[in-house]
Amino acid sequence: KIIEILLNFSDKMKNVIIRNIYAVGMHHWGPREIPIDVVLYCKWETMNPRDNCAVAIYADEGLTRTVAYFRREDSCVLYQLFRDKLIEGPCYVKAKKPVSKFSRRTGPMQSVSIGFKSSESNIPGIENITANSERIIY
Repeated sequence: KIIEILLNFSDKMKNVIIRNIYAVGMHHWGPREIPIDVVLYCKWETMNPRDNCAVAIYADEGLTRTVAYFRREDSCVLYQLFRDKLIEGPCYVKAKKPVSKFSRRTGPMQSVSIGFKSSESNIPGIENITANSERIIY
């Protein structure tokens, strides 16, 4: 037990950024797009009755004001990172470009990046879950 604890303290933290994932549903929560270069936050909604993989995007650090969700394909990947506790601390969201896609089913879609900290030992797990490691920056 003591050895495991000591190993965890020596594990270096890495900043992880995942690019080119899409936010949807902004038109339900207010403006039709996420402001560019504004820091937002995201969290897996474990108790969402419609979708157990839903990851919401919030305007405030207290995670009380929803502004969007990640599209289903992306949230199914992100939820695994939250579920497996590979994301340590807050998870940040930032849009770099205006809305670029529109879908009849989901409405406007905006490409965003997410950033979070994770221990160095979690990086192989993150790469395994994302399976598209060129979208990840350390």
